[in-house]
Amino acid sequence: MAGTDFSTRKYSYDDVEGDLGLKNFSLAKEDLQYKIPLIKRAQAMSSSPIALFASPWSAPAWMKTNGDLAGKGSLIGKPGGPYYKTWANYFVRFLNEYEKHNITFWSITAQNEPTDGRIYEFSFNAMGFTADQQKDFIAQDLGPLLALTGYSYVKIIILDDQRLLLPKWADVVLANSTAAKYVAGIGVHWYLDYLVSASILSDTHNLHPDKFILATEACRGSLPWDSDKVLLGSWERAEDYAHSIVEVYAT
Repeated sequence: MAGTDFSTRKYSYDDVEGDLGLKNFSLAKEDLQYKIPLIKRAQAMSSSPIALFASPWSAPAWMKTNGDLAGKGSLIGKPGGPYYKTWANYFVRFLNEYEKHNITFWSITAQNEPTDGRIYEFSFNAMGFTADQQKDFIAQDLGPLLALTGYSYVKIIILDDQRLLLPKWADVVLANSTAAKYVAGIGVHWYLDYLVSASILSDTHNLHPDKFILATEACRGSLPWDSDKVLLGSWERAEDYAHSIVEVYAT
């Protein structure tokens, strides 16, 4: 949803200050020229339906405490307040706009790497949430609005961050019965996997067996010591992906 760490620029879908009604919401050129055509090509090539999930990196800068798409900042106010209501509506508007292009989503994550937005001078689109804030946002804003607007079939994924945050993050969010009824799964990234065993996934599953756990992001080449291009003949990156897959399935 809008700009990510793979984007060539920072952007949102509504940069008009104070537009709580999202009257100026519109998809970006990146959606219209790249994302939507690529999704349609993939769908045309596939013999079966493709399950898509969407994830936001940041709300528009004017909705955030730091006034910036990047850096350390979170939504202004508290869950249940006007900015959180607008942010939930931002998800709905995104789903609406993609539907106009005959693209529907199986799932959304509540926030990509919510801990990034709690890091001073973080370099790309990010927005901070604690587990408590995510719990209340889902229970008071996002979950009810998706249900009200006909998107109850869109599954909500929590965390969408490093597995070392488990099981506590899931414990906090899912302890609230209202939030729990809207949440379908838990998303994990792989970047700090070396700090905690994959067994933490089994522990989390045993605590919350009705919620799926999905690897929602993994990439290589972004760290300072990585080569900036794939080395021809080197299988190192593929081996890392394979090792991660085997490690998870072996737990």
